[in-house]
Amino acid sequence: MISITLADKEENEILSYFSMAKEILDQGGLIIYPTDTLYGIGASIYNEKGIEKVFRAKKRPLNLPLSAAIHAASQIYRLAMVEGEKLKYFLEDLFPSKTTVLLPKKEEISMSLTGGSNFIGVRVPDSMFTRNLLEHTGPITSTSVNLHGELLEPLSGDIEKMNEIIAHADLLIKSRGLDEKLTESKERSGSTIIKIVHNSIEIIREGEMKNTDIFSITRRWGFELA
Repeated sequence: MISITLADKEENEILSYFSMAKEILDQGGLIIYPTDTLYGIGASIYNEKGIEKVFRAKKRPLNLPLSAAIHAASQIYRLAMVEGEKLKYFLEDLFPSKTTVLLPKKEEISMSLTGGSNFIGVRVPDSMFTRNLLEHTGPITSTSVNLHGELLEPLSGDIEKMNEIIAHADLLIKSRGLDEKLTESKERSGSTIIKIVHNSIEIIREGEMKNTDIFSITRRWGFELA
């Protein structure tokens, strides 16, 4: 496995690692990457071999879905059904943010990714580095680096302690900024999860984006809260 730390690399070197990450993902490999909330373990959402590796690495039941991270809200339409102009504008207002949105999936999205569900979780991280990475690699799985059943009480910034999962990865991209945040955090980490069906929005889990912030955006675009 190759390990890099972002603060130690010049921009042109980082770009070369983007290309390396894409090659690994296209071949069914895994990367561990920093987001705005936690470290994520990523496989290409279009590679069944990679998706299977994520489930194996996390010891995650196959009927539990994995979300997808993308680099811009404009990419959501490739993965999910977006009904109407109002929802389009809502998503463009919401993202990037520390939020995952559940939407009806496109037919071509693998049921392996969604755990057999007809909904897909989509997220645009509020991290310029992560979005730049995703622009190079295409959509990848967005799931935290923890074994199934482990609490997300703030994961230590010492990501190497998660060696049971890291052993499955081909590339580890570390971020000193995220390490410091996770070490200092006293609250639960992770994205807030919301589900959208027609004009109704349901908050499934409150994470780092608070419910009050979600409420203000939903009110702005006239959505109802379930």
